[in-house]
Amino acid sequence: MRADLLIAATLCLPLLQAATGLLLGRFPLVRDSLVSAFAIMGAAAAAVLALEAPAWNGMVARLGDFGPGLSLSVMIEPLGAFMAALTALLGAMVAVFSIGYHRASGLRHADRRQTAAGLTLAAALAAILAGNLATLFVCVMALAAAASALVAVGAEGEARKGAQTTLAIMLAVAAGLLLPAAVALGAVGDGASFQPGGVFRANASALAISSLMLLTVFGVAASGLLPMSGWVGAAATAPAPVGAMLYGVAVTPVGAFIILKVCVYVFSGALQRDLIATDIVLAVSAASTVILGLVGLSQPDLRVRLAYVLAGQAAGVAAAAVAASPAGVLAAMFQLYALSAAGCLAFMAAGAVRAATGRTAAADMSGIGRALPWTMTGFAVAVVSIVGLAPFAGAWGKFWLIVTAVDAERPWYGIVVALGAVVSFAALASIATRAFADPAPKDPFKRADGASLLMVAPIVFGMVILTALLFLVDAINVYFAPIWEVAP
Repeated sequence: MRADLLIAATLCLPLLQAATGLLLGRFPLVRDSLVSAFAIMGAAAAAVLALEAPAWNGMVARLGDFGPGLSLSVMIEPLGAFMAALTALLGAMVAVFSIGYHRASGLRHADRRQTAAGLTLAAALAAILAGNLATLFVCVMALAAAASALVAVGAEGEARKGAQTTLAIMLAVAAGLLLPAAVALGAVGDGASFQPGGVFRANASALAISSLMLLTVFGVAASGLLPMSGWVGAAATAPAPVGAMLYGVAVTPVGAFIILKVCVYVFSGALQRDLIATDIVLAVSAASTVILGLVGLSQPDLRVRLAYVLAGQAAGVAAAAVAASPAGVLAAMFQLYALSAAGCLAFMAAGAVRAATGRTAAADMSGIGRALPWTMTGFAVAVVSIVGLAPFAGAWGKFWLIVTAVDAERPWYGIVVALGAVVSFAALASIATRAFADPAPKDPFKRADGASLLMVAPIVFGMVILTALLFLVDAINVYFAPIWEVAP
């Protein structure tokens, strides 16, 4: 199949989801059917693109020009194609789950959320596949606007304030840090286009490289790194499908991925030098992992707790990215895969519990696993993967993070990874344990049918994804070989 058609399908099908929600709001059955169909077709198109990516590695498709020397383009390469496939697949899961959640909870504005979710997914996929920094900047701005609109749908009071906070932080950081970095990189490097081995000339100043790296890394507030993480808690009380999109599909994971992609295709060669920026990124990543995890531990609302823990764990991606080695890329990608799938799964499980029982507090989950066994089994699988315990995919991410830290002669960061896992365990494991160990609550359901099939089926599918990723490590390792020209 032609590359341009696959790219068009991958990017445009989420826009059709958005248009369906906008135009067919009065016909819920037709709307929901078409939204699900477009989401599944988008996931299929992204999967085919990922399968073809190694053969098309480095292919650039120009979408248009918007200024002298500035163009919108996408680049096909294994790193982005695989992440796009996972993002589209998880987006399809959330689209189906959202239908069941709105029906079960009686929540209004399903059509508006479907529109905002489709726009958010489209912006996220465009950012993942961006071929240069100018395109990336435009996509980050679009992602910020779409994500904040998703949070704002039907929101009142503190929730609406959270949407405003999310938009303000993401736009301000992108405009104040990422945009200057994109402009400067066009002059300091060999251009703003992503290139294997990076864009810097051999005589580029180490101070200039460090400055541009810090502007770029901290210019992506979606990653949740301190001190740009103020939006994380502010947006966390939105409905569960929104939380799954923000923290498991299209915002936090994509923000972390952008940092990885920039390190691989802009700063890669320069990262072999002794840069002060590397130590700064590692220090901030370490602080984010521990501090955000501890903040999450203190939160009574399960959704807010999940949001902080996931943002803290995503900080490890930045630390692995600056290693600029095959082990670092593998560590970052498996950390991303595990967190994306597990975060999405955990938010869907929490949402199914809320829709069926009305419970949102972490302390109120005691015994609920006996009433909702599939749902809370999914939550337990997600927790095990987030923490990094075998036999699920999160174990590989933590293992390669520690290996990368040791190889980079920074074993202290390996200790931080272990400490972050302990904090995550303290924040989430007891919830999953008490859900099955404690007696079932009397009359837990506010609905006679409990959690519907439209909510449970995506949760079960999420468990399958996390299990499958564990066994695909060798295949994924080989798949990424074109990035380094030889298999790592």
